[in-house]
Amino acid sequence: MGTRALIILAFLFSGRAYAGACCGAVGAGLSSMILGDFKSVYNFSYTNTGVSHDAMASGDILRRSGDTQEVFEGLVFSGAHLVSTYWQLGVNIPIRLNTFNSNTTSESSIGIGDISAQVTYEFLPELSYSAWKPKGFLYFSQTLPTGGSVYESKKPLATDAVGRGFYRSAAGVVFVKVVGEYDFLGSLEASYEIKRSFDSTVLNKSFNSKELSSTSISVTPGFGASSVISFGYSPKNIGFRFGSSINYRYRSGRKIEFKNEVSHAFSMGLLNLGLNMSYIHELTSFNLSFIDDSFFGTAKNMALAKTIGLSVSQFIDL
Repeated sequence: MGTRALIILAFLFSGRAYAGACCGAVGAGLSSMILGDFKSVYNFSYTNTGVSHDAMASGDILRRSGDTQEVFEGLVFSGAHLVSTYWQLGVNIPIRLNTFNSNTTSESSIGIGDISAQVTYEFLPELSYSAWKPKGFLYFSQTLPTGGSVYESKKPLATDAVGRGFYRSAAGVVFVKVVGEYDFLGSLEASYEIKRSFDSTVLNKSFNSKELSSTSISVTPGFGASSVISFGYSPKNIGFRFGSSINYRYRSGRKIEFKNEVSHAFSMGLLNLGLNMSYIHELTSFNLSFIDDSFFGTAKNMALAKTIGLSVSQFIDL
């Protein structure tokens, strides 16, 4: 029972790398991690994220008009491999399709998103039975700006921004505990994105400049944080797991420097709810998930969405 729960827990987060509309990944580190006693894991997932609300800087949440549709679709391949008893390496490769439709215009773009690599260390192994002690993992991930960002966009509605545009370093800790038919997971992550300069004619025009030549803009994104609390129930002898999760994300405000002008963007925050159902057959797992950013009504300065995810994972025994 414990092994089955760990299989599904690891798989549960395999498709979360682009589950959010704009504030970064929830559970992205978990998607490139082996939580059970396996040599390797390979995940393939599809997510469909539709923006439904906007959270203002004041915390007020407004429903979007039905005249516009903004949809983010993602195909993500992620995997992890055990290189020694307690060390593992992982990778996450996303492909994104962004679409915007309204009564007057339509625009879409597809491209490879931001690729990330990860190293994980199991610092708290489960060597013998304990009624209370969890398994514990530490990880470090590095994300590369392989997808174009909004600051490099060449399209009017910026659908070609399939990445965030920054080198992102993150470190986190994960705890997992299985008790009979129930499983619990908790994680914390802190991240930092490095200041970067962009050349963009689009931003040049958006600052009311008449020049059409490429102009440099410098962006300092700063810090981010996220946490996940997950609970699951796996009834005996039927192969299913039913679970829920509460996810929190925060990103500090950005400093934007353009010519002689300096502006500051507000920080972003979000508390959302996830529901999921999984089925495992031998070493293959299938998952259906739903995430609602507006469920708790707690968010600030970001677009809120509802996400449906479908995933499949293959595990390789030791």
